[in-house]
Amino acid sequence: RKGLEQATDAWVAQYKATRLSKQGSIVDLCCGIGGDLLALASTTQAAGIDRDPGIVAMAEANLRVCGLSALAEVADAQQVDVEGYAAWHIDPDRRPEDRRTTRVAAGEPSAEALEQLLIQNSAAAFKLAPAAEVPIDWQQRCEREWISRDRQCRQQVAWFGATTEKPGQCRATVVYRDERPPQTIVGNPHLPVHLAAVCQIQAVASGVAYLTSDEPGDHALLAPFEVLDVLPLDMKRLRAIVRERGIGRLEVKKRGLPHDPSDVLKQLRPEGDGAATLLLTPTPQGARAILARRSMHSELRSTASLGRQRLEDS
Repeated sequence: RKGLEQATDAWVAQYKATRLSKQGSIVDLCCGIGGDLLALASTTQAAGIDRDPGIVAMAEANLRVCGLSALAEVADAQQVDVEGYAAWHIDPDRRPEDRRTTRVAAGEPSAEALEQLLIQNSAAAFKLAPAAEVPIDWQQRCEREWISRDRQCRQQVAWFGATTEKPGQCRATVVYRDERPPQTIVGNPHLPVHLAAVCQIQAVASGVAYLTSDEPGDHALLAPFEVLDVLPLDMKRLRAIVRERGIGRLEVKKRGLPHDPSDVLKQLRPEGDGAATLLLTPTPQGARAILARRSMHSELRSTASLGRQRLEDS
């Protein structure tokens, strides 16, 4: 189960492999059951390394099923000669003691071990948790990219050396299940929000990735909502409004607040034929619940059905 939960999905893996395969041969360290390895092996010469024999056996089986000839071997990632490859990819274990962590230093291999591998070969890509804060020195040397699919941020990738297109900058990318090409925006993390400037929209609150405008946005990296009501974040009042408006299919999303969307949904107990989205967010006036519905543009771009209750902790 742990291997499956940590595996990169096929769409994100293919996007990363397309970028990595430009370098040539790749070694996938901490390859797990082969999420990234399968995509790499389909685009270039690749090998997988993991210290867990059972996990390696699963990676080998997945390669056979897909008709791929890449090797998966049992070894310690820290002992691999990465100089023998054009570039390397690694997915450090973020649950070394069965507890999830976003601290790069707490993963295995450690940040120090990863630095030693970079000294051998600087062309590398690190798969990290979306919320992971990389060391300041790395931020200056690498390009950080957040990759999303189906309206969820799946992972952060730190690109180093020859794999880096824009050192020191940040990139947000959306990949799709269908044939649409990935959509990307790149910017300097120390400058005002680039996407907001391009689309002439403003943040609902400082540091919160909910943006607002009088006109509907139409950008691949935005999911537009039509605001129906802005309410104080009071569960009793919200429950009454949900009941009065007959909202039975309620999508709960949140930014910058500790609330768990699934708990909120249980408290509101939606019933009826209507559908809506509840956006929980801080504002300069305090915490607010924004009752909204997805716009036509958003519905056309969405690959997920809203004909069922959907919980998302964005």
